[in-house]
Amino acid sequence: MKYRDSKSVVALTIFCSITSLVLSGGTKAEEITTKGLVTDVTLYRNQARVTRTLTVGGAEGAQEVVVSELPENVVADSLFAEAEVAVEIRAVQFRTRAIGQSPREEVRELQNKLRTSQQAIDLNQKLMALLVKQTEYLDKMENFVAPTASAELSKGVLDAESLEQVTLFNFTKREEIAQKEVELGRELFDLQQEHQLLSQQLAEISNNGSKTVREAILFVQKNGAGDAEIRLSYLVNSCGWSPSYTIRAEENQNTASLEFNGLIQQMSGEDWQDIELTLSTATPALSSFGPGLAPFSINLVPESN
Repeated sequence: MKYRDSKSVVALTIFCSITSLVLSGGTKAEEITTKGLVTDVTLYRNQARVTRTLTVGGAEGAQEVVVSELPENVVADSLFAEAEVAVEIRAVQFRTRAIGQSPREEVRELQNKLRTSQQAIDLNQKLMALLVKQTEYLDKMENFVAPTASAELSKGVLDAESLEQVTLFNFTKREEIAQKEVELGRELFDLQQEHQLLSQQLAEISNNGSKTVREAILFVQKNGAGDAEIRLSYLVNSCGWSPSYTIRAEENQNTASLEFNGLIQQMSGEDWQDIELTLSTATPALSSFGPGLAPFSINLVPESN
C-alpha cells in the first residue's frame, strides 16, 4: 500500500513537472525578419565565406531571427552564427520557400488566345488539305478528258465547244487554287508566329509568377534587454579569384619590377557593396587531422643466466 502511494506521488510530481515545462515553453518565441548587412567576405579560389552582421533588439527571452534574401548559390549546410555574450545561439536552420502566385486572370486570357490561335491553325491546315484534294480531282479529270478528246478527234466527232469549256474550267480552278494556297501559306506563317509569341509570354508569366527565397532561421536566447549584434556566416559558390603576375624590366638594367594582382569573379547572386574583402589561398571545405605521435613500446626482458 505504501508502494502504491509513493508511486502515485512520483507520478504526480512528474505530471506537475511536465505541466510546468509545457506552460513555460508554450509561449511562441518572438519572430524577427531582417536581411542584415554584408560586412565581410573572405574570397577563396572557388568559393567565398560571407558574413552578415545583424542587430536584434527587444526584451530578454527567446527569439527567432529570420535572415532573408540569401543568395541563390549559398551552401545550405555551411551556415553558422556567433553573437555577443548577452546572446546565446541555440540553433541555425536553412530553408527555402516559394512566394507569390501567378496572375491567374492574365494566364487564363493567354490560354484562351492560345486555344483560339491553335484552332485557326488547324482550320488553315484543313483548307490546305482540301486544296490538295481539289488539285488531285482536276488531275483525274484532265487524265480522263485528254484521251477522250483524242479518240473523238480521230473519229471526227470532237465537240470543240465542250472541250474548250472543260479546259477553261480546269485552268481557272487551278489558278484559284494556286492563289488560295499562297494566301493560306501566308496566313499559316502569321498564325504560327502569333502562337509562338503567346506560348513564350505564357511561359514567362508562369516562371516569374512564383519565386523561391532562401532564408536562415536563428534560434537565439537574449539574456538581457537592448540591442545585440549577431554575425551570420555561410559559404557561396560561383565566385573566386586567381593570381596575375606582371614583370617589367628595361633594357640594360639589372633590376626588374614584379607586380601581383588578383582577378576576382563574382557571380554568386549577392551584392558585395562596401565590404571588407580578404583574398585567401585556403580551401574552406578541406578537412584534415593534425599529426599525432605513435607510441613506441619497450619490453624489458630479464637477463638469463
